[in-house]
Amino acid sequence: PFLCIFTVLYLFIYLHYLFIHLFVCLFVCSPVCPFIYLFILPTVYLFVYSSHYVSIYLFIHLFIYLPIDLLICLLIYSFIYLSIYFFICTCIRLFICLFIRLLIYLLINLFIRLLIYMFTYYYYMFTFFFAYLFLYVYLYVHLFICLLFVHLIVHLSVYLSILSIYLFIYLLVYLLIYLFIYLSIYSLIFSTY
Repeated sequence: PFLCIFTVLYLFIYLHYLFIHLFVCLFVCSPVCPFIYLFILPTVYLFVYSSHYVSIYLFIHLFIYLPIDLLICLLIYSFIYLSIYFFICTCIRLFICLFIRLLIYLLINLFIRLLIYMFTYYYYMFTFFFAYLFLYVYLYVHLFICLLFVHLIVHLSVYLSILSIYLFIYLLVYLLIYLFIYLSIYSLIFSTY
């Protein structure tokens, strides 16, 4: 009975910290806290309750289950940080490119207006026609390039965000299956006692 009580207590506290790691630390984005909880808590239980069965059980927990959990946590953190990094970089790039294009557009517009004012007296119709033809061609090409660039950036950010969400759902399903297996094992243990 004492072994069952200690193992149930250990499972309750371990899953409690694990769910805190999932639902709180993922949003806080602090990768130090969950690793401290995952390493310190089983080690403390290993030294405090050092009976033979509990030690074997915690040894299996430390060296089999915890590396898998830590690997999945590292994958999730890496994809979340990568998606945030790519999103910020694409926003900065988009802002810089749009600012440069707007500046180029204003300079070309000013140059065309100066050309129009210079040649208005002698060649009004000729310069007016070719200057505004050049302006319209430039605007259409510029609009096409900007739309293509924004389309690629948005698709890249959306794909990275969807990939990080899929990984989070996969980890959640894995933990639910893990919890169901442990609860079924403990129900069998309690039924035998």
